[in-house]
Amino acid sequence: MSDRKFGTIGVLMGGYSSEREISLRSGQAVAEALSLEGHRVLPLDIITDDPSKIIQQIQAVPLDVAFIALHGRLGEDGAIQSILEKLEIPYTGCGVQASQMAFNKILTQKALKAAGLPVPAHFCINDGKVMDFKTAWAQIKSTPLVVKPA
Repeated sequence: MSDRKFGTIGVLMGGYSSEREISLRSGQAVAEALSLEGHRVLPLDIITDDPSKIIQQIQAVPLDVAFIALHGRLGEDGAIQSILEKLEIPYTGCGVQASQMAFNKILTQKALKAAGLPVPAHFCINDGKVMDFKTAWAQIKSTPLVVKPA
């Protein structure tokens, strides 16, 4: 049976980022799918940004492994990964350092380029510097284009 392999799977969802609602929906879908496959599942709605309270919430339940369904800050920036490692709970996804790097779009672009992988044209505007469209277009020269925070 599946339970012997994974034990209780905590599906971490919600969080405090602007992506909270989508995280709740995807977390619920993951929890339902795992349950249908016969796993013991415990959905955990993380509602605080206080690491000590998150630790208390996770420690309050019998959790053997964590499925991270948190989006944005906490779920993708290495924070929850760091907490889970501190608690020695295995989890899905990348580790702390890879999550931190991938969350920063500029570092990710540099790492991919350094590894010889193709990356789209990009540039960075620092310190809230205002840039007019013609200057930005001269840098990119293609559409579609995406504007994202680092």
